[in-house]
Amino acid sequence: AVVAALAPATCETGPWLAAGLPTRSAASHKYHFGTLLIRGGSSMTGAGRLAARAALRSGAGLVAVAAPASALPVYATAAASLILLPAETPGDWS
Repeated sequence: AVVAALAPATCETGPWLAAGLPTRSAASHKYHFGTLLIRGGSSMTGAGRLAARAALRSGAGLVAVAAPASALPVYATAAASLILLPAETPGDWS
């Protein structure tokens, strides 16, 4: 009765969902599919790691995380293909 009262919205996914999406050619390169920079924190890294993994899974070509150097090993666990950039101060962004 509780679940029925909530009336959750559901949808079905399957191989048909990807049928309309463009495919990548064998000659494609990561720079052909966008670059994303994520600003990560030093103590609360969960959101940054999830965002990085989601970006890679959704097709972003190059995903970089800029965070304090002490936190970069934590971000490295999200995916081996992440670019990790030390950024300690606002001046590091220039």
